[in-house]
Amino acid sequence: MRSLCLTSLLAAAVMTNPVWAGELTVDVLNVKDEFGQVRVAVCREAEFANTTCELAKSEQAFPATVKIIFADVAPGTYGIKAFHDRNNNGELDRGFMGFVPIEGYGFSRIQDKVRKLPEFAAVAVPVGSTDAVYEITLNYP
Repeated sequence: MRSLCLTSLLAAAVMTNPVWAGELTVDVLNVKDEFGQVRVAVCREAEFANTTCELAKSEQAFPATVKIIFADVAPGTYGIKAFHDRNNNGELDRGFMGFVPIEGYGFSRIQDKVRKLPEFAAVAVPVGSTDAVYEITLNYP
């Protein structure tokens, strides 16, 4: 009887204690001006190619750096993407034939312009149970 009570208590403790989650700060660098919003998505591999991800936030744009903080991010591997939504329509606008972005954009671990969405492995960053900070440099056409 005593071991049954102890087992029940341990099971209850495990079920009520969540996995430790950390705070993730994304510093978006090279923001061109104060128009619109800076949008950041923190994506697991399965959702990285989607236009939206479960963890997404935006902040008012202003020149230089915009800091976006995500609280309680579960430990795991994520790809981070950001863009400067200058016209505030919620989309990364593209120019000629829909290929080349006409708004600033960037990804975790990639500093230069890219012609297409990178593979998840190229942008993957770890987020643990402690706080993490990553920088994304926006590239404009």
